[in-house]
Amino acid sequence: MIALVVGSSGAIGTVVTKKLFDNNVEVIGHCFKNSPTSPVRLVVRANLSKVKEIRNMFRCIDHLDFLVNCAGVLESLEVENLTEEEWDCVLDVNLKATFFVIQEAIKKMTTGKIISISSVAGLSTETASRHPHYAASKMGIIGLTRSLARELGPKIQVNCIAPDFIETNLTKGTPSETKDKVFDRTPLKRFITPEEVAEAVMFLLRVNITGQVICLSGGRLMY
Repeated sequence: MIALVVGSSGAIGTVVTKKLFDNNVEVIGHCFKNSPTSPVRLVVRANLSKVKEIRNMFRCIDHLDFLVNCAGVLESLEVENLTEEEWDCVLDVNLKATFFVIQEAIKKMTTGKIISISSVAGLSTETASRHPHYAASKMGIIGLTRSLARELGPKIQVNCIAPDFIETNLTKGTPSETKDKVFDRTPLKRFITPEEVAEAVMFLLRVNITGQVICLSGGRLMY
């Protein structure tokens, strides 16, 4: 089995790549500037804000069984201070790139599974405060997942994972009062870890399920 992990050098992508490798999946690791620290069969590079680079990245990929979209960017800004450039930067990487990566990946699949990393920010208005562009992009991934699950089934299954707050470089600028609020309202009294996201990825690769959002919130968000 061969998987492409987009954003394989990030906090979540690194752990997902290692988990796949440990389960005998050959991994093609996408990066932009950094290199993956987990074992990969091949490294491919692309600036995800450039569709042409995404398409070029797939020229050296012959076949895929799995795609895991882990790449993402986050900037916390109040709505009145958000510029067009900042809006475009987040939407281009988090949402537009997710679609165009999937568009290219399905050309390399006969059957397969696609998993994208969304966020609780795409489900909860409480979590979405001070980053409307990020929330919009992550909610967009959920809509994209459900639409593509209907279009690509039954041969390709499409799901996403919506983690709550994870302490990574992406979230290091989060105010302490925001983190305290998340912690206090979480029944499990701890933050989600990249390892738990990787376990959810493996679950989705093992079962026959499509069009679903796996929410990892420690119980803070309940449905």
